[in-house]
Amino acid sequence: MTYKDGVIVSLTKVINGNPVHLAASGKIMDALIVADRISKSVTGKGIVVTSLLDGVHSKNSLHYSGNAFDLRVWIYTHDQIQQLLKRFKTELGNDFDCIFEGDHFHIEYDPK
Repeated sequence: MTYKDGVIVSLTKVINGNPVHLAASGKIMDALIVADRISKSVTGKGIVVTSLLDGVHSKNSLHYSGNAFDLRVWIYTHDQIQQLLKRFKTELGNDFDCIFEGDHFHIEYDPK
């Protein structure tokens, strides 16, 4: 597993005058390990994380609470992308949304 330069894994920001430490959740850290294992199994390549707490996302994005991450896809073939998406959904389970967004995978912890 590698991280693109500039990916923010944890940070402290001020909310209502108080410093609040934000970090990728335990569920997301576990999901990163699972995704990396799956990628190595299917393609022989580790994942590349392109966004965790950083980036520009929708106002209510789970990235901002540490419950979502994005992965690079251009390192994979079309067939590998399809295989990975199926495995991510199966192995991460119903509490995760796994979406191929054309230029990246978006995976978020969003229990129903």
